[in-house]
Amino acid sequence: MKKTIVAVAASMFFVGTTVYANEAEPVITPEDSFYDTSKLVEELEFELTEDRLEKLLLVDEYSEERLVEIEALLDAGDVEGAQSLLTEYEAYLVTIEEELEAIEEETEESTEEETTDETEDSEESTETEDGEGTEEGQEENESDAEEGTNEEGTDEESTDEEESVEDTVTENLKNRTIKLQALLEREDLPEQAKAGIAKALENQKRAEENRERAKAKNEVEAPEEEEEVEETPEEVEQVSLQAVEENDVDEVEVEEETTPSDKAVKAEEKAAAKIEKIEEKAEKKIQKAEEKAEKKVEKAEEKQARKNEEASEEVKEENSEKEEKNKSNQGQGKNAENGR
Repeated sequence: MKKTIVAVAASMFFVGTTVYANEAEPVITPEDSFYDTSKLVEELEFELTEDRLEKLLLVDEYSEERLVEIEALLDAGDVEGAQSLLTEYEAYLVTIEEELEAIEEETEESTEEETTDETEDSEESTETEDGEGTEEGQEENESDAEEGTNEEGTDEESTDEEESVEDTVTENLKNRTIKLQALLEREDLPEQAKAGIAKALENQKRAEENRERAKAKNEVEAPEEEEEVEETPEEVEQVSLQAVEENDVDEVEVEEETTPSDKAVKAEEKAAAKIEKIEEKAEKKIQKAEEKAEKKVEKAEEKQARKNEEASEEVKEENSEKEEKNKSNQGQGKNAENGR
């Protein structure tokens, strides 16, 4: 069903379009004709993504795009449109917090399960050493031990990846806080726009504080590291002014180099790349399910083969016993006839 939706979205997007070479990525605003299609692609991409870390990175990416769009609308004097996107931006902040909490909860549950599995494996290993396990049980224990070793390596890599993604998202949150602060300090914006930015900035800072508290709960940070993280108001102001200057320069360059037709083409290319990524995820999901089903079938066949082999051995033993009994009975009958 999901893949059908993706195909429909792709067909909607590519009717009558031509893909050109990708240049500078344009800023797509709600006034552009491809904006709704771009948002639909984002929703589909997020829906088809199962991995928590990938979901978190996607929401982080969408948040950055909304902030860029907000700046573009404010520059164009569209305060109402900017406020609408600010509301959407705040919703993304909530989603980021929820995804971070979900990742931490899954990590804790995974750690608890590993501890339980290690205890159970240890007990099974002890029983096997005492001679209570069968050969099949010993083989399963050896197989579990090998899988456990592989899982340990995978878990370590997963933990490193989680930390890397969380650090990236946290750093991006801080950078967006600086951008929001720079917007708030602009003198050309009406008070209505500044009120919306101030609210978004407050929620952003709250999200950062919650993240820092959660991080401090799980880690013991050195004083030197804390000093490096802290920034003085003068430093924040300097970085904010620098960010404003850089944004102004970037906007001038984009306006000079990008015509309306080029902007539409680049918007198509961006959405096309996302659609391709969505289709790849859908295919991987199907492939993963097929591989899982194949493994289950293989295990079931192996188990059935072992049972058939055991049953065959039992039948052979029974037949052998019957033959011995028949021979014994025949021998006794001959002895009785000879005695007569």
